[in-house]
Amino acid sequence: MTEVFEKLRDFTIQHTLIEDYDFKRSTSIEEDLGITGDDARDYLNSFSAEFDVDISEFPINDFFEEEGSTVLSWFKNLFSKVQKKKNDLTLGDLEISILEGKLRPKK
Repeated sequence: MTEVFEKLRDFTIQHTLIEDYDFKRSTSIEEDLGITGDDARDYLNSFSAEFDVDISEFPINDFFEEEGSTVLSWFKNLFSKVQKKKNDLTLGDLEISILEGKLRPKK
């Protein structure tokens, strides 16, 4: 584990209070850690400030459900033939953004 990833893991533990978890680069912020909606915005804003990472052009709505949208999404998916899955943001993506100084969407 690199020093950067260790700092990111410690930051995530402090921000989420999740300690008993095997944090990996593949750990999904939303799916594995349950960070979504306003909590995702708070997490990324704190992340940006802590690690001096530019998140100004990051399309957060492409990666996280909005607050209270779980039930609405369920109904939309129930009647929709095509289900749109949100993009996944992982701790590995955040580690790369620390090294680059900017959080970019995956290509």
